[in-house]
Amino acid sequence: MEEAQAQVKVQRISSVAPVIPTERHPMFLANIDLLWLPVNNVQRILFYRIPPENQYPSIVESLKKSLSSVLVYFYPLAGRLDKGESGRLEVDYNDEGVEFVEASIDIPFSFLERDGFQYMPFFQDLVPKVNPLQDLVPKVDPLQDHNCPRSFLSVQVTCFQGEGMCIGTTLHHIIADGKSYWNFMKSWAEVSRGLPVSNPPLHSRQLFKVENKKPITISYKPHEIEINGIKGAQIFKFLPDDLQAVQEKTTSAEETQKILELWLCQKTEVVYSTFCFTEENIRALKKQSGAVSSLVAVAAHFWRSVMIAREVPDEDHVIFSVLADCRGRVKPPLPTSYFGNCLSMGVVRTTAKTLLSNNLCFAAGLIQELINSCTSETHINNMIDWLDSPDSGFLSLINELGSVYGTNVISSHRFPVYEIDYGWGRPLNVLAASMNENGSMVLFGANDGGGSIHVSTRLPRDQMDTLTRHVSVSH
Repeated sequence: MEEAQAQVKVQRISSVAPVIPTERHPMFLANIDLLWLPVNNVQRILFYRIPPENQYPSIVESLKKSLSSVLVYFYPLAGRLDKGESGRLEVDYNDEGVEFVEASIDIPFSFLERDGFQYMPFFQDLVPKVNPLQDLVPKVDPLQDHNCPRSFLSVQVTCFQGEGMCIGTTLHHIIADGKSYWNFMKSWAEVSRGLPVSNPPLHSRQLFKVENKKPITISYKPHEIEINGIKGAQIFKFLPDDLQAVQEKTTSAEETQKILELWLCQKTEVVYSTFCFTEENIRALKKQSGAVSSLVAVAAHFWRSVMIAREVPDEDHVIFSVLADCRGRVKPPLPTSYFGNCLSMGVVRTTAKTLLSNNLCFAAGLIQELINSCTSETHINNMIDWLDSPDSGFLSLINELGSVYGTNVISSHRFPVYEIDYGWGRPLNVLAASMNENGSMVLFGANDGGGSIHVSTRLPRDQMDTLTRHVSVSH
């Protein structure tokens, strides 16, 4: 069937609230949450085969019922973003609910299975759409083009022809990070199967609110590093201003806007592809790169491959960034069940020539040094202090980085994406419906429980063709 013929038809839109009402009150949003306000929503799709004995209408009702039950635990998702009395954004626990979309599509599920669930343009219609947050955002941030769903979480269940369906979700990053999201999804699946929630969420964002805190001036600046005797790279660090850093030129408003548009609002038509790194591939990359971890080996190879595909000029900056879970590294430490955002940011920068003229060991060394740096207690504490300063935020990060050629790691191959069983089996495939930047790495583990890593990315078609050839040839 031609993919142009595929049409998603929305049959019903409703709202699912907690089965037990939440006591209404406002919830503090930490700066570590508000940082993600400008970032586009996180969208994921889980594909399932429906056994013949299960009918789509009964499955939908079962999902809505279990969602209503699990929201008793994950009640922030049923609230709404609001302005507090001080004008600061907060969550209103009003139980307006999670948006729930019921839909169908006129394409056989077997068509996707035969194609290995490779990304198709209509996949973007398998997740709920978003609406601009017109009333609040311009008053709290200079960016004018944020998108926010009608609810923090929106769910779409789409029935295919034949024995297949998918669950698509749109989550706004301001309410939760990936670890929180997948804990919610796993908990929802547990409730759907009649099981208790194995890892109830902890709601304690007040831990990031410090009253009468002595102001500390923190900057996010690059610091020179040396890998295997090779210079020419910098790691960005959150450090007090009295510590010397590499001096950077000031970025003009015009340059900032250009960078921002290229990072978040890229208009060039792009295609999505998923690459599978098998255990054999990963062993070879580890040997070639000297990396200890599978993540570092795959990321180093993929970063270099993306920069080759994008034909970055030799002297232009290229960056690699990671977001590391820091629940166990903040003071006091937080459990894995903490619901919200608790991520440490790390960025390393070099030139395209330096990255590509050196071997894979150099790229792997940079990424490993980056991970070590951004997961240190000093880095995390300074980052939290930086977030408390009036000049912090996504725009200031963009200003400091000053590069449009980046590869960032999104998601983790350790998330339990293939444990999300609602009662009719595990998902056959899990994909990102959208990505914020070209060349991003969205990581998922293998659906067979093995050691393979699937990497999804987006690029303009000609660059994707080059990337595909290079990734395939290089390992």
